[in-house]
Amino acid sequence: MKARLALRISAICFILLGLLVLQVLWITPEILPGADTSEEVITTARAWGDVNATIFVSFGIFLIILSGIDNLTFIQRVLFANTLLTIPMLGIGIFHHVYLNSGPPPPVFILVTLSGLFSLYGWKKGL
Repeated sequence: MKARLALRISAICFILLGLLVLQVLWITPEILPGADTSEEVITTARAWGDVNATIFVSFGIFLIILSGIDNLTFIQRVLFANTLLTIPMLGIGIFHHVYLNSGPPPPVFILVTLSGLFSLYGWKKGL
């Protein structure tokens, strides 16, 4: 697999992650059983979610743009940086599940893990 393809797959994972955040915060808060559905809590969560979703989508677009660069060494450095970025993201998600008994849904773990694994593979084996 080429490093460019690995970078593009990783970028798509981040874009999907941003869209997932938007979908969860704008569609599901009112239907979650037992959730605090006060308008103030939902509005605050949506505001933070909008910022996070924008960051994820923007980062994905940024990675797609960077994948067009012809310098393989540069692309591998970006892949390495993305690999490092996914480690604390997974760590925080696991912490929330283990110690706080609440955390991101499984698709978040799947997308972040895929992004990290493709980045790691593209960094180590990319042509």
